[in-house]
Amino acid sequence: MGKEVFYFNLAELYEESRLFTPRLSANIENLLSGKIEDNLTSRGKREGIFTGVNKKFIKVLWDDGQEESIEFAEEQKEIAFRCENCSHKIIYWDILLSYANHGNFLCPNCKTTNLPIPEFQNEVHEEREWFFSTNLSTKSKLTNAKGSEKYKKAKLLTSSPAGRLAITGEKLVLKRKWIFPQPLIADYLKRHLKKSNITIEALEKLLGYNYSAAHWLRKDFSHWGKGGSLPRPSDWNKLKEVLKFDSRYDRLLTDVVAMISTL
Repeated sequence: MGKEVFYFNLAELYEESRLFTPRLSANIENLLSGKIEDNLTSRGKREGIFTGVNKKFIKVLWDDGQEESIEFAEEQKEIAFRCENCSHKIIYWDILLSYANHGNFLCPNCKTTNLPIPEFQNEVHEEREWFFSTNLSTKSKLTNAKGSEKYKKAKLLTSSPAGRLAITGEKLVLKRKWIFPQPLIADYLKRHLKKSNITIEALEKLLGYNYSAAHWLRKDFSHWGKGGSLPRPSDWNKLKEVLKFDSRYDRLLTDVVAMISTL
């Protein structure tokens, strides 16, 4: 597998484990009438405006007329796992380094190759006060980010974060709620593909795609990066119909949150 890969967690050395401070303004209702984009859940892009907001969720009116409540988050969450064989707690880097150094998953405790199970914490969403707006004109300023005013006045297009903010404005985007290793999902799909006795070519034909499934099945890891990708939530549901796998990783692929997109 080449040179052994190690992991050094710089964040653990900080007295404050949170390296970034919230960028939202103090009043959550200032988010109302903001723009939201969805480039994740399906292959078609959709845009919307949020008409309601509280401390945990936003209500979105999409451009296709669909209304939806979506969880709002400042950051994605790293999910922990447990070994199916010995119940040992397994973290993100245990899994990723296993694929980097061995090419497959090995439990760091019992060395089983049975794939780990995600551990979801019970989340209690208490009733929160909602704020609503009937203004369907989107606004470009959502946070306390500074520095874009001079670019707006000069009408300059630059590649800097402030310059991009001046031109495109701020918006929310949909992202996966959980952070997890892509090679794990690729391994899971490859095992079920083999079990179903279906070729990659046949799978793509069944799904109606070209050159997608091969990337979903790549669990390679090198010093130059990896070539794998994750199925979109809509793709995952199609894969589940074809390969008949269980629900252990469903939430990893389908849980989404709305997040601020600017740097």
